Amino acid sequence: MTLEMVSLVVTLVVGFVSVFISAFAIWLGMSSRRDSKANFDGTKDLMHSYDTRNREVLAEIDKKAAVTERTVTESHQKLLETVTSLLSKTVVADKGNPEQQLIMQQLLQAALADPALMKEFLEMAKSQNENK
Repeated sequence: MTLEMVSLVVTLVVGFVSVFISAFAIWLGMSSRRDSKANFDGTKDLMHSYDTRNREVLAEIDKKAAVTERTVTESHQKLLETVTSLLSKTVVADKGNPEQQLIMQQLLQAALADPALMKEFLEMAKSQNENK
């Protein structure tokens, strides 16, 4: 065997090995692509289910918030009516006096803004009512 023959055999072997390595690299790339796509699809489905569940929970929260708001509004309205009724029965003697009405409105607004003042005011009105 001559040097040229050895060189030719080595060149052919190296060529076959490089073709084999190239094919193996292509196969690994395709396998990696399939795995990545499967992971992406799984993540996308998971995120979609989370999004759907979050929307359902938020819809429930909105419904409960509307009910709570309506209840609080009704309770506030009843409290306001009760306080107004107590004021008109106990404190306001002359309903035709505009100055007295203005003072009562300001007192009522201050009482509604400060719960401690409201409690004190209601106790005072209750004691006034019991004295009559």
